[in-house]
This record gives sequence, C-alpha cells and structure tokens, in this order.
Amino acid sequence: MKILVTTPYFYPHAGGSQKYIEDLYSQLIKAHPEVEVDLICYNTDKAPKKEVYKGLNVFRVSCLQILPGQFALPNYLEVFNLVRRLKQKRGKYDLVNAHTRFFDNSLWSPLVAKYLGAKSVLTDHCAYSPRHSSRAVALVAKAVDLLVVPQIAKLYGDVVAVSYATQRYLRSLGVKASRVFHGGVIVQNFESKNTKASLRVVPKVNKKLDKGDVVVTYLGRLIYSKGPQILLEAAKEANGEFNGVRFIFAGKGEALAKLKGQKVKNAFFTGNLNQKDVIKLLANTDIVVLPTSHHEGFPIVLLEAGASSCAVVTTQVGGIGELIKNGKTGLTVEPTSKDVKVKLTRLIRDRKLRTRLAKNLHLKVKKEFDWSVISERYFNYINS
Repeated sequence: MKILVTTPYFYPHAGGSQKYIEDLYSQLIKAHPEVEVDLICYNTDKAPKKEVYKGLNVFRVSCLQILPGQFALPNYLEVFNLVRRLKQKRGKYDLVNAHTRFFDNSLWSPLVAKYLGAKSVLTDHCAYSPRHSSRAVALVAKAVDLLVVPQIAKLYGDVVAVSYATQRYLRSLGVKASRVFHGGVIVQNFESKNTKASLRVVPKVNKKLDKGDVVVTYLGRLIYSKGPQILLEAAKEANGEFNGVRFIFAGKGEALAKLKGQKVKNAFFTGNLNQKDVIKLLANTDIVVLPTSHHEGFPIVLLEAGASSCAVVTTQVGGIGELIKNGKTGLTVEPTSKDVKVKLTRLIRDRKLRTRLAKNLHLKVKKEFDWSVISERYFNYINS
C-alpha cells in the first residue's frame, strides 16, 4: 500500500498536528511493513529537501511564509513537478491523506489524488475556527470555514477528525466527517523514563532541582491563545506563597521573548526541545498546565503528560474534555490566572490528589490512546 501525505508543517517544525502525523504513520509502518509513506510538506525550517524520517520519505518544497509558523504558501510549480516525478518513480498510490482543512494543501490534495489515481481523505485537527491575535486574520479564517471548507470537503472521498469536538464542528459547517481517530502517544517511551523519585534534572535549565520540589510545566508553542502568559501570571502570585515550586516553560513562539523578559522568580524557559528532552522534562514534572483558548482539536501534550504520570490543569477547549474529566483525570479551569492559581494551589498542597489524578490519567491514556491501538484502527479503515 502506497500513501501520500500532505501537510504544510512537518518535522523539524514543532506542533500538535505534525506530531500526530509523525507518530501515526511511523507506528503504522512499524506494524505493517508493506505500507510505504511519502510526505510532501513546506520547507519552513530550512531543512533538507529530501530525507527519510522515522520511515517516512519526506519531500520539502520551497514556500513563502505569510504568517511565520502559522500559514505558508508553497511554490506550486515545485509541488506539481514533485508530484509528477513521484508518479513516474513510484507508480500508483492507494491514498492521498491531507491534514487540516484551512491550509491550502486541503485544496490541491484531492486534485493530486485524482492525478495519481488514488482515493483521498482529509484529516482535520481543529475544533473551532482558527484563533489569531489579529481580528482581520480571525475574520478571514472564519469566512474560509463558512464559505470555502464545505466546498473543499466535497472533493474528498472522506473526511475524518481527531476528536469528537472537531467532528461536531465540521458537521455544523455542513461537512460530513465520518469518524474520529484521536491523537495518541507511544506510552512505553514515556513510562520507561519516569524518574520523579530521583534528583530532578530539567533539560536546558541550569539549575538542579531537589526531589522535594514541585515542578509545574507548560509545554507547547508559546503563543498567547495557548495561555503561557496566564500561567506566568499565576506563577508570580504562587511564588509569594510557596517554596520549592518551579515553573518550566518549554517551547518557542511569538510570546517567548516578552514572557522571558519579565524575569519571574523560579520561572525557567528552555526554548524548543527535541522529543528526547520532552520525555526527560515530563519525567521530572509533577503538574502540566495548559490554560488554552486556542482552536484545539486534541492536544498531544496532554496525552504525553498522562503517559508520564503527570497531573494536569487545563481548560475544556475543543476535544480536551474527551480526555480530561474534572476531578477524575485532571482539574479544569477557566483561562484566567486567578482560576489557574486556585487549582494549582490545590494540587501543590495536596500530593495525594496529584497522585490520584495522575494515575487515573495514565491508565486512561494507556488503555485508549496508545498509538498501537489507534494506528491499527486507522489501518483497518484505510485498508477497507
């Protein structure tokens, strides 16, 4: 079986949808060696134009970054020539799988599928219209959702979603999303590195933490819609009440410089981390906080937190409620520093509660969201 995947953003670019594609297809190839996957993405991070990454044949085309890290347009002549060469070299494809409805690849991918004689599937990741600090950009995104997306969807053989929240939103647009394939995590990778009882060593933080310290981590893109500034504000207040609480902000984005410049005591910024360092960071984290109001579909970071036996504090945006149940697998908050501080205070003071929530989340992630389970369901779907 030959599959062509299209997405604007992919490794080394960091993001939830990129991680979803990477883990889904690498796990699929591992379990089913007869599956071959080629991937076309945009060269947003000055990476090699061609490489094999985790079993995927990655092809990167030149692009113009309209909104750095959020929206780019490729050299379409380069895309066409690449597809033509792939057809000549690889022969017939069985499936073209495009990711995320509001990027331009969702428009040209079904045309590519027709040219290659393949079926087409659109996988969508976002449970809302895209959020942006610019009102004009947000309005354009909303107009695209209402007017363009329903027409694009008709070009595909099928549309699937990464959460039930995303599926419901698509259906509200008049798009029939047939089924849900949640994001997942390779649980074993995180379990084997769990070292919370030992001396804490956090990647790219020049400070060794005592085993008695409580480590609170924000992990992801540092953009305002995901709420790192909310946690930092809560950290300012919490620092006056607790000793031994350390706040780690891992990732890069438009808010990094401004947040780092505030120089909050016991707040550390790591910048971007590779997957090995992400695993190490979460192994030394007690509480993961994601106070997001972003157009989340199903945040991978919460799955990774669960696999690492971390307690979670987060909002109920998008598909988060399909994983985090308040008081059972985490604590839910409004995206305000006041509410985040209240819930954090509760978890910091109550170690038994932290342990119970972390254990419940770990068991749920291991049972329902391991990639070995999800990728097999996906394989049966595309094979049929």
